Amino acid sequence: MVVHFQEIENMNNISNPKSIFRVLAISFCFFVLSCSSSDDGEKEPEANFVQTTLNDYESSFPKGGAVAYVLESDGTVTTGAIGESEPDIPLEVGMRYAIGSTSKTFTAILIYKLIESGELSLASTIEEIVPEIVNTKIPGTVTVEQLLNHSSGLHHPLPGSDGLFNYVINNPSEEITFETFVSFMDLPDNEPGEIYSYSDANFKILGLMVEKITGNDFETQLGQVLLNPLGLSDTYIGTSTPRPNQAYSWVNEESLKDLNRTAVESMGTFTGNIWASPADLAKWFKAIFEGGIINANSLDVMTTFHPGTRGVTYGAGMFRETLGGKQMYWYSGFTIAYGTYCGYIPSTGDVVVVINNQFNFEEITAIVADLVEQL
Repeated sequence: MVVHFQEIENMNNISNPKSIFRVLAISFCFFVLSCSSSDDGEKEPEANFVQTTLNDYESSFPKGGAVAYVLESDGTVTTGAIGESEPDIPLEVGMRYAIGSTSKTFTAILIYKLIESGELSLASTIEEIVPEIVNTKIPGTVTVEQLLNHSSGLHHPLPGSDGLFNYVINNPSEEITFETFVSFMDLPDNEPGEIYSYSDANFKILGLMVEKITGNDFETQLGQVLLNPLGLSDTYIGTSTPRPNQAYSWVNEESLKDLNRTAVESMGTFTGNIWASPADLAKWFKAIFEGGIINANSLDVMTTFHPGTRGVTYGAGMFRETLGGKQMYWYSGFTIAYGTYCGYIPSTGDVVVVINNQFNFEEITAIVADLVEQL
């Protein structure tokens, strides 16, 4: 799903499930843990600044809530949680959450691994790798680098009353194929390489490239190259059938526990359908920047930033902004109705993960800023 600053602003006066899903689409434009301690470095409850910070935001969530996971450079872990997963079932840090467009970081790293192995290059074009998808909406001259840094000009088909997101809301049990996705695209918004313009289409195509080059389906490649080697056992591709220990989401006081997620998960293929625990996400971001999962040249490309929108700059698979007084490399995500923010602080090596199950991006960023200020 689309991540960056896709805010849901009007969640009031919802009287039935259909209205719940309609209100989720109204402002769908560019957006793109329980207190605990242990012997392995986690802070004692009395020192838990994470839980104290979350408590200040508890009234922001009519139902649902948020979890936070802070991994400091010395290995210290501090967590907190507020709110419910489902009626009378509290949210827990160890639950798995839909992470929306933060999934794109996994797609980007798989692409970098192919570049490092010589099977792909930043200059490779759509025409060279997946010529079968070239049409008037998808020019063959678009390069891998332009897909990674959202300068391809490809139209972003999700927002609006006639966009794909609204279609998914009204057809929750339908499998959304790549062809369906493309049918909601318009002609390119601008020529390749001209300007930054966020579009899920970019990472849809990168995902297709991964499958075409490797001969594996995306889930297999993800597991073999990233999840298994890094021990990310609580990270996986979402399906319409919930897995054990998944947190459910809310819209106002309406639980979405029984939502058929076939359409929303398939719409997010390659772009926004990964689920993960906060601990796995913190470990993942640490691996990107410190774990050698990609080489120094790839990391340099990923963190070469260009002007984006709202004061945020965008690299080739990563955002950068100053939050809580510190520069952060980050990605965020939205999917019905979860919001995720993962940030790495390059000056300190600390990682901050905040996820809510009643989407409110303002609360997520405010919580992150408060936590970063205390690090």
